[in-house]
Amino acid sequence: MKLVGLFMNLAANDSDIPCRKKAFAEGLTGYTEGQNVRLEYRYGAGNYPNYRNLAKELIGLRNEGRPPDVIFSGCGPSWRALEAEMAAAHVDIPIVFAGHIDPTPDDTLAPHSSHIVTGFISYRSKLCKDWPKLLKTMAPQLSRVAILWEPGLPLGGTDPGRRLGPTQRHAIEEAAHSLQLEEAEPIDVTQQDLETKVKHFAEQGAPGKSGLIVPGATLTANRRDFIAELAGRYRLPAIYANRMYTKSGGLMAYGAKTLKLYKDAAGRVAKVLNQVDAGRPEHRLDYELVINKTTANAMHLPIPDAAHWQPLRPDMVT
Repeated sequence: MKLVGLFMNLAANDSDIPCRKKAFAEGLTGYTEGQNVRLEYRYGAGNYPNYRNLAKELIGLRNEGRPPDVIFSGCGPSWRALEAEMAAAHVDIPIVFAGHIDPTPDDTLAPHSSHIVTGFISYRSKLCKDWPKLLKTMAPQLSRVAILWEPGLPLGGTDPGRRLGPTQRHAIEEAAHSLQLEEAEPIDVTQQDLETKVKHFAEQGAPGKSGLIVPGATLTANRRDFIAELAGRYRLPAIYANRMYTKSGGLMAYGAKTLKLYKDAAGRVAKVLNQVDAGRPEHRLDYELVINKTTANAMHLPIPDAAHWQPLRPDMVT
């Protein structure tokens, strides 16, 4: 029986976990859990200081005396934690990832590893440029925006990851400037006084004129219910990085199709298990636009007709 470790970026009880597990199982062609493959999950839940410990647990798993055949990583911070622990333990285990921010020259994929590293880069600077325009299309009255983000932290150590980097942030700010949107000071999603900061931002502008741009990040994803609730409470139209934010009540999202990423990444895991070439990391560019009709109605925002979104076709959820 094969052994696959899975390092998920969400909490074990997160509402999005069942559909991610299902998508992964569907993509794991030729393998069925409990029959010819054993799946061992660990859940990061955005608790970065514990990521190295979880990575160590996964690397230490044994199947008939052998380490895992491959480890799946659901985000950049978990991948970095795995790389750091493998280097410390002097072991090489293939890694397949399903979500990664577009790497920069100082953040290359496994520069010192000899093992297989493959998967999908789901988050490019070009994507960030589209968020201000799409948000302005949905809420044309906006005149100011703030980015709700996770600041970059040092690589390695107890904070294993770089979230929204300067390249992505610059792309958002450049696009906002081109739309004559005033840019407020970015709001740090890691702070305990997040609600105070969001409330202050909302109160500083004229009613209905302020909005939020919420890039994808691990801690942000784990706090998405709270973030979407704050945006609704203070009447702040917001755009998020993928569909699961709209399922939490977020107004709209534009980004990679997460479940398809999981299914396709599982296909690469199956290739590793079969000892065939799993391919090189590649950018995933098939994005989707999702709008929550219930939230739009609550904010009294009419949804523009299809012509305003061309060439995109928004998917409506409630």
